Amino acid sequence: MKKILLPLLALAVCLAACTPAPEFEAPAPATETAETALAAESAAENAFPVGHLRGNGHLNETDSAWYRIGNERMSDGTIRVHLLKLDYAATREEVLYTWEEPVLQVGGVIVQGDTVCVVADQVLYRIPLDGGEPKTLPLAEFLSAVAADEYSAYNFSFITEENTYRGKRLDLAAGQITDLDLPALTWDVWPVGEDRFLLCRLHTEVPLPGRENEGEAFSAILQNAVREYDWYDPATGALEKIMEEPYYGAVQADGTKRQHRFLGLRDGLLYFSWTVPGEDGTLLDAGVESCTLQGQDWQPLAGLTQTPEWNSALCQPDGQLRWIVGNGGTDAQVFDLETGTFHEPVNFVSAWPDTFLADGRVLLQTGYEDAQGNYHITHALADAQDYLNGTAELTPVESEAAKTLF
Repeated sequence: MKKILLPLLALAVCLAACTPAPEFEAPAPATETAETALAAESAAENAFPVGHLRGNGHLNETDSAWYRIGNERMSDGTIRVHLLKLDYAATREEVLYTWEEPVLQVGGVIVQGDTVCVVADQVLYRIPLDGGEPKTLPLAEFLSAVAADEYSAYNFSFITEENTYRGKRLDLAAGQITDLDLPALTWDVWPVGEDRFLLCRLHTEVPLPGRENEGEAFSAILQNAVREYDWYDPATGALEKIMEEPYYGAVQADGTKRQHRFLGLRDGLLYFSWTVPGEDGTLLDAGVESCTLQGQDWQPLAGLTQTPEWNSALCQPDGQLRWIVGNGGTDAQVFDLETGTFHEPVNFVSAWPDTFLADGRVLLQTGYEDAQGNYHITHALADAQDYLNGTAELTPVESEAAKTLF
């Protein structure tokens, strides 16, 4: 069974906001610092171009099709790797390309223009959208993409020993790999459909030791740490501060602490979930708030009548945040930002939404586990609104390949 915790990014449509609750205290607004000013001044003259940055879940789709990797176990025990194409109009999935030789590492699928880009081992494959022989480009190292734009793919890896993310950029035309200038103690990086990333980094009074070997010191330092959200230009390393708050949340009038977590961006508003944890680990309160791109004008989300612990967000193909998904117990709970309505769809876990189609439908991942314990991914289509309203009428996607792939 799939978990309903899904870290996803995105964008979404503006909703009317209501007056903040009396105890609401907005995080500290953005102020220009010497660090951000210095970063802006030191921007590289010949920085690489940055386009519409998108993240996992929307790197592998067009308006008419969805592309993914499937693995097939051969009779001799080896694994054969296939690139699959799911055609929305035909509601059918077929094999588009097969690697005849064994592949040890396969990166994400990236649609760029009229080609599908896949990094297999240390080779970049550029495969035509409708199939055919690929063009290949050797790479200096293997790079699995977690974000991309019209020019490049990006990888972010958390370095445990340094308590920070490090980033790399792969030029999809030239194959050149460039190290990114991320600030120290970067703990999260999100592509949100703009030409810059949103990131979260920490500020600590003393160096932060490793969690595994010095757990008590690690936890003690976090008590006084500050969590800062910034806009980050990958081409220059320049930072623009949005807001900051104590790591464990700002103290409210009643003595509780409110912690924020980023959800996504929609129509010029950043959306954050917030929670108030109790001392015994229970959840005392939760909700969603939005602010401008500069961290100003904080407002609670209008129309939200229930406040489960929000865990994830689902976005449209254009990156707009659409559904906020909460884990309210055994069933998922969904708030639709486009309509301002709250839903509890049935069978949400067994038919998990992968992406929204331009025609108002949603692509759902179904799937099953075979006798050997292999999970086979299958898909179905449904009208998005009908799905939220609890319809069980799904249109299965025909796929002979799914029966043998995992």
